[in-house]
Amino acid sequence: MAPERDTQRDDEDRNRRCSPVGVHLHRLTVLGVDGHDPRLHTELHRFVPNDADALYPLAIPPTELNTRSVVLAAAYNPPATGAALAFRGVRTVRGPSLQSAAAINSIAENRDLPVRPLSADGFEQVPRQGLLWTLTAWLLTALLAVTAVVFIGAGIGPSTVVLAGVVTALTASFVLAHAGAHLGLRDKAIFERVRETAARCDDNHPVVVVPERHVPGIAADAKDNQIKTTDRAVSTELTADESLY
Repeated sequence: MAPERDTQRDDEDRNRRCSPVGVHLHRLTVLGVDGHDPRLHTELHRFVPNDADALYPLAIPPTELNTRSVVLAAAYNPPATGAALAFRGVRTVRGPSLQSAAAINSIAENRDLPVRPLSADGFEQVPRQGLLWTLTAWLLTALLAVTAVVFIGAGIGPSTVVLAGVVTALTASFVLAHAGAHLGLRDKAIFERVRETAARCDDNHPVVVVPERHVPGIAADAKDNQIKTTDRAVSTELTADESLY
């Protein structure tokens, strides 16, 4: 009778084999999810190909902030960094993405696949945004400061309300525009982390599990690098399936 496999030891051994071997990534599957979608625990496994050899979930948000990267991001772009910290706070209040984490762990256990979490700190990408973004950010920061001083000095009145409304609208528009541009930088950083990890760990077909907004950018970068790529917006597809009934 064959001895029972120690899956935990097998996984540890496989992770131990991760070393720079220079293997070219040939195939990639990118799955976009809503981490709070309760259907993931029973449905996500259907989207993981049979020949997948590793799961790469993106840790959102990172468990700890890198103080240096946050301070550096604030120096380059105060409004966008402030908005990112506020958004992170909202996600923290909402709670961790337990549904996707539970689904990934279940798939890993049932399919005997290693889990290699990806850590991609979005604040690290802010200094790479370009001089124009930085100059605009500091101009808006100065306008916000002047508006605050005017408000304190003149009090609430028609002119101060209009001034505050205009500056707030400009700042909000800037933050949204920056978020779109910054998403592309972050997607590239995530893809590079995937490629480096796959080469180091000798994974031929990893499955990347990320929030749905990252799927188009990561898939496009992979295809640009001649990697056979399948991308699916899992939570959106599940919602579409429900609408058929």
